[in-house]
Amino acid sequence: MASETEQTLVAELRQGRAAAFDRVYEQFRARLFSFLVRLTKQQELAEDLLQETWIRLAHSAPTLREDTRLGPWLFTVARNLFLSPSKN
Repeated sequence: MASETEQTLVAELRQGRAAAFDRVYEQFRARLFSFLVRLTKQQELAEDLLQETWIRLAHSAPTLREDTRLGPWLFTVARNLFLSPSKN
């Protein structure tokens, strides 16, 4: 993702624009789900963690830093959710 486009998306997410969330979702959903399936080796758990990752983005969007890189942010959240003891 080009940094200018990413900065625009982050700015729009910070403003609460649903269309920005939809664009991020479409861009990262498949890769993030694939990552979680490989990590968990369980499709149902991967689906749960994916949903929670999107919830975290929606909740955190207003406080994202302007220079947030969305891919690393999402994959870090997903990995941390997997590593969290409360996932079981």
